[in-house]
Amino acid sequence: MTTFASMISGLLGLTAWFLSLFGGVYCKFLSNMVTASTSPDEPITLNLGIWYYQGYYVANSTDGTVVYELCRSYPDDMNIDTKWRSARAFSTLALMVGGFVTIWAMYSGCSTPSKTLYRVGGILFMLTCLFQGLVLLFLNSSACSNNTLTDKLQEEMPVIDITAEDTCDMTAGAKCTIAATVLWFCAAIPAFRVDIPQRGAVATEKEKEKEAEADERTFDPDEHEVAKEKASVEVARGAEDLAAAHDKETEAA
Repeated sequence: MTTFASMISGLLGLTAWFLSLFGGVYCKFLSNMVTASTSPDEPITLNLGIWYYQGYYVANSTDGTVVYELCRSYPDDMNIDTKWRSARAFSTLALMVGGFVTIWAMYSGCSTPSKTLYRVGGILFMLTCLFQGLVLLFLNSSACSNNTLTDKLQEEMPVIDITAEDTCDMTAGAKCTIAATVLWFCAAIPAFRVDIPQRGAVATEKEKEKEAEADERTFDPDEHEVAKEKASVEVARGAEDLAAAHDKETEAA
């Protein structure tokens, strides 16, 4: 039971860790629709991440113009408020603490940790779940309400009136973060519910097994002592041999 519980916690934690990494690093955590006055029916989607945002690179070739999407670092003068900074900090803590407890959970299947140690592992999983959930503070940060990138875009094109929506939508990064939060919580459940037998109980069970094996070797299904039966058979055979020898001596005489 302990090995199975450790395996389940380790696999859930490993999946949650990769989802947490993807959600934190990917440049599509939330999206904001930007509309230009020249093309109001064709809004532009501005994708933002905790550490990076989605930029575009235009390349001209003989086949025409090609637009590439790539993740870019935020400019130095980007308006990063407290919630945004907190989301970055909690994202880092979730990766560090979650990675540590996941490695422990996968390794504990090969050892015999105590019940208290399993409880500590469950608490760390729950703590990681809390850190991961607090990453969603990014949804209410200045990335959505007061985006400097929109202002820079307006400065570059002063002739065009650019309007950004006040609300943002969750994209792949935010959804992965929510999934990781749920998986961190699920990984903590086996660690709390594991039941490790006491050493004295294990020794008692082993002694009982040895006694049962000794009984099986000593007694047949009819609960007769096999050793005594064998001894009786040997005595009977010896008596028959002596009687036969006595008869031969009598005939010879």
